Amino acid sequence: MSTPSATPSAPASPTPTPSAPLLAPASPTTPAIVVTNAPYGAIALWRVHANGAIESVPFPWSKLSNIDSLVASSDGREVAYVEGGWLYGPLVVRAITDGAKTTVAPHRPGHELKVVAFSVNGRKILFAERTAKRIPRCSPGHSDCIERGPAAYRVYDRDVAKTTRVELILGDSEEIAALLDSGELLVTNLDGAFERFDPLTKTRTPIAGGRYVRSHHFVARDRVLSTGWDETTKRTTILALDLATWNESAITTPGGYAEALWPAASPSGRRVAWTRPSPGMKLALVVDGTTRTPASRDLVGFQWIDDTAIVAHYRNRLDVVATDDGAVRGTFTTNAEDTAP
Repeated sequence: MSTPSATPSAPASPTPTPSAPLLAPASPTTPAIVVTNAPYGAIALWRVHANGAIESVPFPWSKLSNIDSLVASSDGREVAYVEGGWLYGPLVVRAITDGAKTTVAPHRPGHELKVVAFSVNGRKILFAERTAKRIPRCSPGHSDCIERGPAAYRVYDRDVAKTTRVELILGDSEEIAALLDSGELLVTNLDGAFERFDPLTKTRTPIAGGRYVRSHHFVARDRVLSTGWDETTKRTTILALDLATWNESAITTPGGYAEALWPAASPSGRRVAWTRPSPGMKLALVVDGTTRTPASRDLVGFQWIDDTAIVAHYRNRLDVVATDDGAVRGTFTTNAEDTAP
């Protein structure tokens, strides 16, 4: 998911913003699947174990260039992506273990495809499609220039092999935060508040508002975590939205501006980690309020493996970090300048 452009007022000094965790965490018995950049514009996939072992995933498609918007299921067993990049296709779901593939949307010449999200249970896939138009050579703003139109959102239901168009128009600074198992969408509005969109009735229902501007969303099995910026107190806290009751609560003590970025729950839901900025544009990994990695300019994201271990993404390496004491259980140099966007 992208982060909303509605952000708190800028602090006195700039703070770094890390890459969002690219893939959802694996289940307690499944290694995390990590994607990094590879030579010649390609990507590489890695299977990362809690004991520190890191191994490559030898699928042919992992060596292709221009694979775009790759997203993993919440159990880490499947990935959805557009083969050949967004101007190509088809959009497929592929199993990590045996390579079994399901086509979600076929290739249509002149159309762009982009994976947006899996539902939490992995049975629905949200994707966007729009007509690709070339922009003629002309001055910006000229009436003859052709601009790309808005995306049409669609949900593919794997249980019935059916695709449904979602009649949702997003305004400026609005975004889709999650695809729920019911097929409903969780949307942040212009004020950073949550709304629930029902594709069947085409209605938007406010469910969490108040004084917080929400960003950096993470979807777990039963809740959505967000960084909440309080415009009144000028403080940051991590918020948890219960997907059963729609009640929202703060789960950390309020801190300074950007104190907690990219919160993520462990697969069991019992633990929460986030990144914390420090002077010099550095980031540190925090687990349940305790810093577990040295502050570094190269930290760009992380993923949970299980309650005992996290894989920290650096610009050219992966570290398996013990969550209880910060010990590095394993490290691997990826030869990538950054994790894949």
